[in-house]
Amino acid sequence: MASVNLRFIDVSFSYNTTSENIVSALSIHFGRGWTGIVGPNGAGKTTIARLATGILLPTRGNISGLNSLSSAVYCEQGVEDLPGHAHDFLNSADNRSGELRSLLGIQYDWPERWSSLSHGERKRFQTGISLWLEPEILALDEPTNHLDSFAGDLILGALKIYKGTGILISHDRELLDSLCSSTLFVRPGSIVMRPGGVTAGLEQEKIEEKGRAHEHELAVSEFMRVKRSLQSLKQKESNKRGSLSKKNIDRHDHDAKGKIDLARLTGKDKIGARKVKLLENRTDLLKENAESKYFKRRRVDGFTYTGEKFRGDRIALIPSMRISMGESRCLEIPELNILPADRIGVTGNNGAGKSTLLRHIRSMLKLPEEKFICINQEVTGEEWLSANAEIKKLSGIDKGELLSVVHRLGSEPERILETPMPSPGEIRKLILGLGLLKIPSLIMMDEPTNHMDMPSIQCLEDALSEFDGAVIIISHDWRFINRLTDIEWHLKEEKGVSRLSVKIS
Repeated sequence: MASVNLRFIDVSFSYNTTSENIVSALSIHFGRGWTGIVGPNGAGKTTIARLATGILLPTRGNISGLNSLSSAVYCEQGVEDLPGHAHDFLNSADNRSGELRSLLGIQYDWPERWSSLSHGERKRFQTGISLWLEPEILALDEPTNHLDSFAGDLILGALKIYKGTGILISHDRELLDSLCSSTLFVRPGSIVMRPGGVTAGLEQEKIEEKGRAHEHELAVSEFMRVKRSLQSLKQKESNKRGSLSKKNIDRHDHDAKGKIDLARLTGKDKIGARKVKLLENRTDLLKENAESKYFKRRRVDGFTYTGEKFRGDRIALIPSMRISMGESRCLEIPELNILPADRIGVTGNNGAGKSTLLRHIRSMLKLPEEKFICINQEVTGEEWLSANAEIKKLSGIDKGELLSVVHRLGSEPERILETPMPSPGEIRKLILGLGLLKIPSLIMMDEPTNHMDMPSIQCLEDALSEFDGAVIIISHDWRFINRLTDIEWHLKEEKGVSRLSVKIS
């Protein structure tokens, strides 16, 4: 497998639906090995990956190293559809295919039972096919979303053997640090490449921010010093102008009048005015310099889920039963009693049936739609169309509150409104915001932290911790689960049967 030196040369890109550039005058280099791309949703990470693989073409500038002879693959975030080349990959007799199937635990019957596979299993299959194709350029968009720690290790092992030019969009710090020799930090209005993984890059970013803050402080200090000098000079010149006035001089005091006339004749009265003008110009330049050195650290304010605790004895009583998860696989659950203040975390490996369990609970609920929020792991096209239609019907006040939540979760609401199809992370944030407009008694979320950066996760965590109602959360983020829940529903699969056990901390 060959690698290419991929160079963006003064590249800008904007979608037809908006005049604003998603990427502006970008010049960067992707070499052999993995380069990470990190940043908030909507900042341009996926756009850069699609430009790098030739799916999108620059509006301005050019990309060298990507030509008709190069092979490039972009592996998208979504796993709703069966990937192309699925059967070719499974039926191939080459060693590479067998090695990847073994590394990633991929089974031959996965295409036939695609609809019943977990999102983590689908992601492993999708990634395996992309690696098997052995492209010179490979861009992976959130490859460890939906994965438990075991499956994450499988993906890491598979990615380590890739020898081409790799681009890795992720919020998984361990993955980025393990694979990447450089990391591209994408923020609104700023794209910076730094050496090393994300941890080293964040440390470097802190040092750079500290340096910029110091430069800004010095610039402001010099501006204020000169501004005070200007104010003092203006006061002196004002006093001088008063002394050159004949208004209060006795009309018979010819000597005083003569001195004033002489000062005016020699231009001494104009020297001070020129000094004031020069100092004003210098003050303006120092002000511009101080403003150019100003930078705003990203700040995410919180929001609140206003809930109403269910007034009955229980929200739901789910009877014990077996639930089919496809051919030869099933989920066994005991009787589950969901109380008004329960805070439940659902854990287990990929494919154990966590999402199946959540869908089953939702089908058994007797609550009105406005009394619960259910956010699935992946939002289907149909769900997005429904949510988008709901957003368009909102009043000005409700829409403002919704977009405020999106902003606090790290995305730019104005840009999202202009985008015909937001990213998966942005769609989930919009649906989270729509939930705020309800007064629910129950919130159910399947991997809510997928697609979110750390400040956004903290913001959501704080909101859920204050929610006055029941929560059921599926997550592989142990810190998130441990803070928000005190009941664990754990699923463990053995010989095709997943069984649920309940543990109260």
